[in-house]
Formats: sequence, structure tokens, C-alpha cells
Amino acid sequence: MQFRVSEGRGQCLYELGVSDDGTPRGLTRRDFDESVQTIERMAAQLQLEATLLQCCAVSTATAKMTGEAAEEELLCGEIMVSRRQSSSAHDLSVAFCGAVGCGKSTLMAVLLTAHLDDGCGGTRQSLFNHKHELDSGRTSSLAARVWTVPQVAAATYRGGSYRSPPPQPPQPPAVSVPSRFRPSWSPASLPVAAAAPPTPPFTCASPRSITLLDAGGDITKTMLFGLMSRKPDYVCVCVAADASDVSDVSLYAEVCCAMNTPFLLGVTKCDCVEEFELDGLLMELTVALEKVGCVAEQVESKQTAAAYCRDWLPRHREAAVGGGNTYASFASPTTQDAPATAERLRVPMFCVSSVAGGDGLDLFRSCLSHLQNTPPSPPLSPPSCASKPPFEVLLDCAFEVDDVGPVVHGRVAHGPVEVGCSCYIGPGSDGRFYTVLVRGIHVEGEHVNTAQVGDEATFALDRLPAAVTVAHKGKVLVRQPERVAMAFEATVQVLSQSIGAHMEPIMYTRNARQAVNVVSVASTSGDAAAGAVPEGRRECTMQCRFLFRPEVVGPGDAVVLHWAPRGIAVGRITAVGTSGI
Repeated sequence: MQFRVSEGRGQCLYELGVSDDGTPRGLTRRDFDESVQTIERMAAQLQLEATLLQCCAVSTATAKMTGEAAEEELLCGEIMVSRRQSSSAHDLSVAFCGAVGCGKSTLMAVLLTAHLDDGCGGTRQSLFNHKHELDSGRTSSLAARVWTVPQVAAATYRGGSYRSPPPQPPQPPAVSVPSRFRPSWSPASLPVAAAAPPTPPFTCASPRSITLLDAGGDITKTMLFGLMSRKPDYVCVCVAADASDVSDVSLYAEVCCAMNTPFLLGVTKCDCVEEFELDGLLMELTVALEKVGCVAEQVESKQTAAAYCRDWLPRHREAAVGGGNTYASFASPTTQDAPATAERLRVPMFCVSSVAGGDGLDLFRSCLSHLQNTPPSPPLSPPSCASKPPFEVLLDCAFEVDDVGPVVHGRVAHGPVEVGCSCYIGPGSDGRFYTVLVRGIHVEGEHVNTAQVGDEATFALDRLPAAVTVAHKGKVLVRQPERVAMAFEATVQVLSQSIGAHMEPIMYTRNARQAVNVVSVASTSGDAAAGAVPEGRRECTMQCRFLFRPEVVGPGDAVVLHWAPRGIAVGRITAVGTSGI
């Protein structure tokens, strides 16, 4: 039974009274009841749920009772055995972002599998979603995986929790190939799937489910859309130790600050450089973060990491963040006796290696597994006693499934969402919402009856209105229709390049991504010319209008504006309107 449930992704069916060739022969009432009770006992022992879906009479049989012949019905039935759904949602989510080739996908795969990389990117193959990603070795889509930290007794770590790649048989000497012709990965580097990963010694007081998100490389539309739509609780900005340019780190920091999201700094590939080169890179990172009002501090002990997780990281959510603004006075975990005049935000920095040796992985994984849980999100509106609580699902794609119908995929921002509920999907090109019915829900490939907040779920709908194109980002699944806006006003901080009126940058907020027309720009400092803000970190107020269709936005939503070639501005929406501000 356990094998059948695993093969069926958490669900399997048992047919009673049906022969191997599919002929419904039937069972007597007594045999049928005994079979049902046997299946229920087996399911209870495996902590599964057994539900009798249907029972019907297929024929009658003649039975001899007390010397007299009597007619008895023969029954056939169908029982569904499924896993019991956990009542708790994922504890938190961590997004990995950074430049192309910085090793963030490999680091995330090593955390999930507890297997060290072979130096050719073999471990990260399990994170790719498309064949072209396997061919090129580059991540071009969002990859979300759930990392479960089990509840086991604490064990002494001696560097043996990560398995090194299995030794390869001796190969004949190969002809030397110039480095520029060598591929970044090879099919021979694929991980061995037969070996089960060992149980990691990193433990918590109770089991935790942490969602890890690979947001892709560089500051591209995939990375920005992933951070804005998934709203991770924490962000890990990865930088390769052999990187020659670390100027983009300040842009990642500004985006995280605009989202009011705590972020950490992970320096990967530490085995590729000498110690003095690593020290020079850490100094460059410190200078880059100082430009945005942050102080990088290297974490070298579990006590320091625990202090950050317990006392410091949750402070990000106590106040709105605006780029390089200063913060309330508090001391660093490693400078307990320092005066309380320090106002700049301190960012923990970890040096790790994902290949043989696994330097720093123990400390880094221990910190991630002990991050503080996020506070519950406020409800969309106060529910009445007669109505069910509202929910909101941020959709990102839709597809058709044979014998099922339209299926949409998204993240549950507010919930829960139940099977069979009537809800609305939209907005369409005209700004309207349309009624749909949720016929089924899958979370992590398994059938569930309820999707909780933070779940990445797929929803089978009874129909998908033609006016709703989910390929256009910004569509939502809600209990009641929401207000849409065609224009908005935002206070942003221009990080690079200049911006002025009549420009058309790409706007990212929530799960929406659309080009906007900058109607007007006004510098808050008053020392810039009207209608334009010069290059540099300058705060301004701008009025924008969507070019194609209305979106679901509201005051307080984080917003990112991106324009070619490397212009970026971050801030928050202050007002919305239907036609103009």
C-alpha cells in the first residue's frame, strides 16, 4: 500500500469485487465489509486515510441458508487511500539570487540533497525545469523546492554529513583542450540517483519545511518577477569568490530593502581562490554595501549565526525600509559592548564551498535551518460570521490537461483555498473578474483538499474565460473581485542611470509585470530639474500609467522599475487611480 501511494503521488485506488481483467464479479456483503475493514486497518497503521468512494450491486448470487436457497447481492466498490494532509504550511521561504555562474543553483542543490558537487555542476541538474536548461547549464526559470529539516537528536558534526561524489574509474589520458572550448558541465557529471542522501545532523525543536527558490542569474525579468511575486521571507545574495565585479551586490541589496526583506550574503567557490584573494573580495563587498547604508559582517561561529537569527534578522520587519535609509539604533551580535549609536544595517556574510570539503556549509546550513518564522500576514478584509475567509492566489501560468481541463499555477498569498469553492479569476483585459469553480488542488504533486498560505499549488478549474490570459502576468484567483487600477503614484529611489517623463520602463509589483508610461517625475529634494531625475541614488515621486491593461495594485505595495540597459529604481506605491492621479 505504501508503494502504491508513493507511485500515485500521495493517492491510490483500490477496486473491490473486480477481477484482474476488469470484469466486475462482485463480493458478498460479508466479504465486502471485511475487505473494507482490512484496508482501513492497513491505512491506519501507515497513517493514511481510506475513503469509500462508491459501492454498487452488480449481480445476485444464490446462497443456501438453513437448507433454503436465498438471493444475495454481489457488491463492487472503490476505495481511495491518500496521505493525511498536514495542517501547517511551510515555515518560511528563502530565495537565492546572484550573477550568472556564481554557484547559487549548486549551493541550493547541495543543501537539498546533502551531496557535494563534483565541480562540474552535476548536483544542480535536479533543479532544472526544461531541457534547454540541461543543455546550456543556465537557469532560465524559477525553481522552487521544499527542504525539510527533520526532528532528530543532535549529533556531533565532524564534516561527514555531506557525501563526496563517488570515485570515478580510471580514464585513459585525454587530449588537452583549451579552456575556452570546455563546456561548463558534462553529461558525465549527472548525480547518482540510487544513493539515498544521509540524514543531516542539523535539527530544530520541531520539523520545519523551508521553501528554497532559485531566482535565476543577474538582475533580469525572471529574477525580479520571482522576488516580487513569491515574496520570500529571506534572500540569500550569492557572490562567487573569483568574481571580478561586485557592483551589482548593492543593487540586490536595494531591491531587498525596497521589499523590506532580510537578506544574507553568501560567498561561494571559496576553494577557487587563495586566502588573501578572499580577504580582498570581502573588503570589496563591505565597501559596496556601505554605499547603501549596510555593513557586511563575516559570520564564523554558530553562536554569532544564532544571534543573527534570534535577535537581528527579525528587525527588518519592524519598520519600512527605503533603500539607503538608516535604521533604529541597535548593537551587532558580535559587538555586544559597542555603543548604541550604530544605525547602519548589518548584513551577515558566509564563506562556503560546494565541492569536496564543503567548507562553511555546516555553519551556513545551520543558520538557514534556525531562521525565525515570519509573522502571519494580515487578512485582506475582516471576514464576517456568515462568509468564509478571503483568499488570494498570485497566478503565473496556465495549461490544459487531458481529461481534466484548464489548470492554473500560483502561490497562495492569503488563504486557505479549498476544493469546491466558487471564486473569481482576473482581471481580464477589460478589468473585470470572472466566476470559476476550483475542482481540484495539487501541492508538490500530491492531491490535497486545502492549499495553505505559502504553498506553490496548481488548481484545476471548471473553465478559463477567454478574456483572462494568464500569460499576461498579474492575474489572481480571489474569493471576491478586487479593485483594479490603471495608474499609480510611487515614491522610488533611482539607483542607476537617469529617469524622466515619457520614459517607458518595466514595472514589477506583486505578480504583475507590465510596461508603464512615466507621466511626471518630481524630485523630493527639490534640487533637480522638473521632469527628470539625474543619475545616482536620488529619491523622487513619479506618476505612471499602465500601457496595456489595468492591474491589481494598492498603496504600500513594493515596486521595482527596470529599463535598458541597466536602469533600476525601487520604492513603494503611495496612491492608485483608474485614469490618472
